[in-house]
Amino acid sequence: MNFFRAEARRKLEQSEKEQNNEINIIYAFEEPETSQHPKFQTMLIDSFKTMSDLDHVQVCITTHSPAIAQIVPKAGIRLVKKEAGEANVLSGETAIGEVIAQLGIVPNIKLYPDQLDCVVLVEGPTDVVFFQYVYNKWSSKTDSEKSKTVFISGGGASIVDVLNSKFINQLN
Repeated sequence: MNFFRAEARRKLEQSEKEQNNEINIIYAFEEPETSQHPKFQTMLIDSFKTMSDLDHVQVCITTHSPAIAQIVPKAGIRLVKKEAGEANVLSGETAIGEVIAQLGIVPNIKLYPDQLDCVVLVEGPTDVVFFQYVYNKWSSKTDSEKSKTVFISGGGASIVDVLNSKFINQLN
């Protein structure tokens, strides 16, 4: 991955030196998660995100992995379908809904009453991390009692956040 990042930077710097701002770089990876440990899958997607943050660089991946689809920013989700012999590209909520259905992604929310005592809705995934840390550090409850409190992101940028939000909206 470092090779691709370095190569993208080199090409962009070369383009600036030559005062040619027309260069665009597109990297495409087919199922990059194949044969990767889950930790390395996350590192790989993080590297792709970093690369795509560079001006004039796009990173395209294909995946059939619900785990990968859940961590990709929802603004970057595209679903390419072949309909009547033509390629049809879906984006936005339509794409997200179809990706959820096709990959069988389910909310990561506990469903049974005996599993939960308290649900705390927060804005994004980083808020979940923060509040879980504070709660685990300062709560006097036992670990078993703590596990019955769940922090849910209701407005984050990943596909699982969208799915959780839709699930929450169905609750009374």
